[in-house]
Amino acid sequence: MASALMTSSMNTPLHHHSKTPLGKPKVAPNPKASHVPKSSSLDQAENLTIKSNNNNPFPEIQIDEYMTLKAKKINKALFEGAAVPLILQYPTLPNHEGERVHGTLCIASCELVGGNESSVMPLACAAEMLVTLALNRALLCYAVEHMATKTKNVSPDRLVRAIGEISSAVGTRGVLAGRIMEINSKGKDVSLSELDFIQRLRCGKLIEASVVCGVLIGGGSEEDIEKLRKYGKCVGLAYQVWDDILDNMKKKKEAGDDKATYPKLMGVAGAKRYAKELVAEANQELAYFDSARAAPLYHLADFLVSRHK
Repeated sequence: MASALMTSSMNTPLHHHSKTPLGKPKVAPNPKASHVPKSSSLDQAENLTIKSNNNNPFPEIQIDEYMTLKAKKINKALFEGAAVPLILQYPTLPNHEGERVHGTLCIASCELVGGNESSVMPLACAAEMLVTLALNRALLCYAVEHMATKTKNVSPDRLVRAIGEISSAVGTRGVLAGRIMEINSKGKDVSLSELDFIQRLRCGKLIEASVVCGVLIGGGSEEDIEKLRKYGKCVGLAYQVWDDILDNMKKKKEAGDDKATYPKLMGVAGAKRYAKELVAEANQELAYFDSARAAPLYHLADFLVSRHK
């Protein structure tokens, strides 16, 4: 029986559950698929090795090198650039060395639509600050201040929209709501649609917002925003599904651990299939864009459901 403490909207099934597993994204010779924005820092490929792959519509890149490079730049902006005051720096450290998933997705989506890394960096930093919000509430105020005062060469309406997007992702329409629902659901029978609803808010909403903010700051169109919002929703949920799988593999069930997880609900093998389907669905949204520019987002999504930590 579904938890009576869940909101009524949680009982609404998500449409993608009834779909058959999705394969690799199809890139049709659509005129829209030649969507090539103005030049950006991605054009130089930042010394990353790129090669073609006949089995993959997106060029191969060294995704580990790409993520490490972006993480270093985000860390430099956060710490060396004094984006975060010393007293707040400790809780802003990444969970894993070199990992800056939210900020990297923000930069990659900005560059996809032709934006510049320098313009979106304050938003990427703010996304990383908000990831650690549970550890340091003061970062919420500072993140908003940082976005408002440090973002340059972006129209005010786009900046305000981006600030609203990422700020709401951690409030009652995002992380906070998801955490409350997760607590209230402990010990209850939770369906897949209910668990998805919780985790789209608790974990996925901030990833979705990070992607959307990149598109906004990069000057993307409304169509660009909606396509990449769908990408972000799927990637955000896949990220949490994979986290549940990793947690299940590395620790035994603890006493009193009655939190609903994907492996508990559908088994490890089923959870892995579900995560891969979500990533395939996300990557279908990238078919509209130039494949070379979309390659980082494509490989980032695959990385999130193949990582070991």
